[in-house]
Amino acid sequence: MAKENSCIRVANDIIYARGFRRRPLTYIYLGVFMISFLQSRVF
Repeated sequence: MAKENSCIRVANDIIYARGFRRRPLTYIYLGVFMISFLQSRVF
């Protein structure tokens, strides 16, 4: 659980740091995060 929380914190930091002007990068990062999260749950 701690690992997932740290990943969420990093994602929030990147989103708020870059702002919502660069939406494509934000969505790409969220997509990669979701894929890694699903893989961690599957394996």
